[in-house]
Order: sequence, then C-alpha cells, then structure tokens
Amino acid sequence: MFFRWAGITAGPFIKRLAGPESRRRAWTAWLMVWVALLALLALVGPAIAAQSQELQLETERITGLDLSQLDWSRVVVSADLKTTAFVKTDGGWERLVVGDRPQREYGHIGAVSFTGESRKVVYAARSSGKWVLVTGDKESRQKFDAITEIVTGAKSDSVAYTGRRENRWVVMKNSSQLGEYEGVEHLAMSPDGEIVAFAAMRGKKWYCVKFTRGDSKMDETGYAEIGAIAICPVCKGVGYTARDGREWSIVLMDAKKGEDRVKSTPFESIGRLVLNPAGKDFGYAATRGDRWRVVGPRGEGKPHDEIGEIAFSLDGGKITYSARDGDEWKVVVDDTESEGYIRILGGGGPRFADGESRVLFAALKGDEPYRVQAVIKPASVVTSPPDNPSGAVRGPCPGCSCPGLGSAHQCRCGPHMGCMR
Repeated sequence: MFFRWAGITAGPFIKRLAGPESRRRAWTAWLMVWVALLALLALVGPAIAAQSQELQLETERITGLDLSQLDWSRVVVSADLKTTAFVKTDGGWERLVVGDRPQREYGHIGAVSFTGESRKVVYAARSSGKWVLVTGDKESRQKFDAITEIVTGAKSDSVAYTGRRENRWVVMKNSSQLGEYEGVEHLAMSPDGEIVAFAAMRGKKWYCVKFTRGDSKMDETGYAEIGAIAICPVCKGVGYTARDGREWSIVLMDAKKGEDRVKSTPFESIGRLVLNPAGKDFGYAATRGDRWRVVGPRGEGKPHDEIGEIAFSLDGGKITYSARDGDEWKVVVDDTESEGYIRILGGGGPRFADGESRVLFAALKGDEPYRVQAVIKPASVVTSPPDNPSGAVRGPCPGCSCPGLGSAHQCRCGPHMGCMR
C-alpha cells in the first residue's frame, strides 16, 4: 500500500523524464528517500512514545526502622508496602524484627519473605547447627544443612523452599516434600500457591519441573543451564530461559499444539523472566556486551548496568522494572523513568497496583526509606494563548520555555522535555 501511494505521488513527475535509464534512476532515488524516511521514523518513534506519559510520584516515609545499625540489603518489605522486616545483630546473635516486634534470636538468619496478602513472615534460621524454616514463631520439623530459596504465593499463605542434606537437594511445599534431586535452582510459585516450578539437575543436564496438586511433570528436554522460571498468573503456564551451547532460548513448557515451544534469542545471557496474564507474551532481562536491557512485547528497552524486578500490568499492556546505572536505581514504566534512588528495597517491587495506572515500590532516598506510588499520567500539554505577543509558552514545570509560533505551537512537559507543533 505504501509503495503504491509513493508511486502515485512520484509517477507523474518521473514519466516526464526521457529514456528508460533516466526513469529507472529516478525511481531508485525516490524509493531510497522513502526508505530513509521510514528508518528515521523507526528511530524517532520510540522517543515520541516515551514522551506520551509521565510518572507523578507520591511518597510516604517508612517509619519504625532502627536506622543506626541497619544493613539495607537485609531489609524486606511486604507486597502491600505496609510492613517491614529487617535483621538486627547483637553480640554475635541475629534476630528478625517484623514491624516493631522482635522475634527470637538465632545464630544466623537467611532468606526472608512475606506470605500472600502480607499476613505472615517466613524466614530461614540456623538453630543448633541446622537450618529450619520459621513461620511466625513456629519452626519446621524438617531440618537441613542449608536453606537457600523461599517463595510464597502472592494471594495465598503457601510457602515453598529448598533445603540441602549432604549432597542432595529437597523441595518442600508447606510441610510436604515434593522431591529430592542432585541440584535445585530458580524456585517459583503461582500467585494462588497451587503450582510450584523449579530447575532440577539430573546427570549433567538441567530440567524444568512443574508440580500441581497431586501431579508432577519434568520437561522432556534438558539444558546445560536454566536461567529463570516464571509462572503465568492467570493461565498457569510455565516458561523458562535455557542455554544449550552458546544460544539462549525461551521455552514455553505448556505450549499448545501448533504454538512455538522454543523461541531463540540473540543475547549472550538471559536473567529474570516474567509472563503476561495471557501466557503468550513475556519480558526478560538480557545482556549484550556488559549491559543489561529489558526485552518485552514492544522490543528492547535502553541498556542499564543492572536490572532488578520485572512485572507486567494486570492486562499485560505495560511493563515495569527497576534498573541501576552507576550508583543510582530507577523504576521504569515502559520507557519512562522515575527519579533516582540509592536502592530499591527487597520485596518492594516495582509492581502494578491495579490495571495499568499505578506502580508501587519501596526505595531508599538519602538516608530515609519511602513507600512510593507512581501514578502514570499523560505528559502535560499546554497550548500558547492567542493573545501572547511574544509567542513564548511557559509550561507548568520549572525551566520549561519554548519559542512559540502563536496558537499553533504547543509545549510538552514531562520526563522528556521538548517542543512540538
């Protein structure tokens, strides 16, 4: 359709040229001009799209934390951002403080997580030389040489974790043992707590394993490495990233007949992975050179030094993630960035609160922790009034001033400031 339209606009002029060779050269030049214009639009388009929204940040200071001896890497925030848990060290002993309530002392405290709806906190603790899972004030009967991963259902009180006994790894769900393997990594749980998935080692290969109620399935293909596992929050499908040789792929374990099960990627490594509610689109962190970027349904995002948590909106239309450049962390929604922070607190997002209009996260700004709500709004647009003699337009943001062209000129203010008409 495009080339037909280009031919209609150029045809009358080119036909006037004498000789077939002259007309051929003219057609070639005309098409090259349009190809160049299309390439320019491909480059400028994402920049224009990035200007179409801005993040309005609403912050609230998190209180109740003892800031004097706090290791921020050991602070965890509940999903609703209302409760904090942090590890406090005293005389060689460690204890978890949940809100303002100190728990019992242990020799060492490991992974910490909140259960769904932020009702309880669960954590790994070493007692008398063995590791146990502590839920509230109750210790698990199962004891291990190590406990490495703990995951919870976002909308349930189910808990899954991995423990090691000598050279064997055990996967536990609540108080039941799901299996025993040579190695276990990348534990994941569906929001309702019904599905547990993980990478298990058999021989020299890694396989993805999926447990549902009363049923288990190990994927038929093994890989040299599995990088991340994700569970679709609605369709319950499992996807994972895998490497065979030097090539990284995304594997949809529950792909239906006729769908692409394995999707190749051009990246050197793939980290975090999320599936959208439909289970067909995915977002993931990938490296090219020494820089990380998030790849989603709309293509690649800008490169960063590090990528943190990634999340889709409930309708799958937007994607958000945390990213570090140098010493500064930001939250990104599609291509729009927040202001900078020292760190995004553990368990503190970012995540969409409802639909695709609000993103919640917890962050450290200066020496103070904050709950942050990023409200996604269209970028402000201000039209120059007709009676403005100078034609200058001043937008609502400081420093926004555009040389106007009367009433036809507009100034767009937002995270990416610029003029348009």
